[in-house]
Amino acid sequence: MKYVETLLCTSPIPKLNWWEKGLVKFLYLIIPKANPDFDHLYTNVRLWWLELDENNMPQREIGFDENNSTIVAGPLGNNFGFFTDSDESIKSSDYEEINSEQFINSWEKFSNAFNKNT
Repeated sequence: MKYVETLLCTSPIPKLNWWEKGLVKFLYLIIPKANPDFDHLYTNVRLWWLELDENNMPQREIGFDENNSTIVAGPLGNNFGFFTDSDESIKSSDYEEINSEQFINSWEKFSNAFNKNT
């Protein structure tokens, strides 16, 4: 496994007008959320840490906010994850490698706290 950080998908999402918000709410009524605990937090992610397999496919993910606090992770509980729910690999030009212990420690801390609260 390889452990990396990336800024992919960290740009703020543009504001929706009233009819776009209504459409999104309607779709959430008929299509189940892939990440029911975290969907509302993805717009706050400013940095991602990813665990990648030998094909650069995300296996686990951790998202951090502007204060470097962990706010999302996946797959975890009923949450499939943001990157881990995709069938696309991550290009090596889109990340920098990080220490595996950092990732594993952050994952364990967040997942333990999440599991205690669910």
